Amino acid sequence: MTEKFPLPIGTVVTLEGSDRPVMIYGRMSIAADEVLFDYIGCSYPIGHSNSNNNVYFQHCKIQSILHKGYISDEEEDLSIKLEVERERLRNDEETSEEGN
Repeated sequence: MTEKFPLPIGTVVTLEGSDRPVMIYGRMSIAADEVLFDYIGCSYPIGHSNSNNNVYFQHCKIQSILHKGYISDEEEDLSIKLEVERERLRNDEETSEEGN
């Protein structure tokens, strides 16, 4: 997949190993086990019905984009900030792993 992180809210994707569509409804989300994921989504077209249906995934696991969400000026600004923050967190994570 050639699109770079982050994809906009409302984007519908398929993930590696599945042909079931998933709609992105959040980014930079921390799961219950305190792992940081690039995205949180829900099954499409069902939508979010409860937290048991959340799908957490990394950008690299996206197989294809079926529909790209709305991109406003505000989304473009936020997109830049999210990309910078994601890189900072990943670098911090690598640094702390090297220190152990």
